[in-house]
Amino acid sequence: MKNVGPPVVPVTLGGVWGRLFSFEGGKFFWKRPRRILYPVTVSFGKPMPANSTADEVRRAVGELLVPSAVKN
Repeated sequence: MKNVGPPVVPVTLGGVWGRLFSFEGGKFFWKRPRRILYPVTVSFGKPMPANSTADEVRRAVGELLVPSAVKN
């Protein structure tokens, strides 16, 4: 795999704010979660070339955050 760059795959995690390991309230561990079970979503974008710029990757991640209903 020498000289072959792996693709960059944009990923977003939704629904993690407020969970035990989030930094909500400026605390990492020492807080009580508001709920026990949280629905969490993971969204994957299309693989991008290894030489993609940070701005291109940031844009691809941003597009994953927009609900599909708004895109149409």
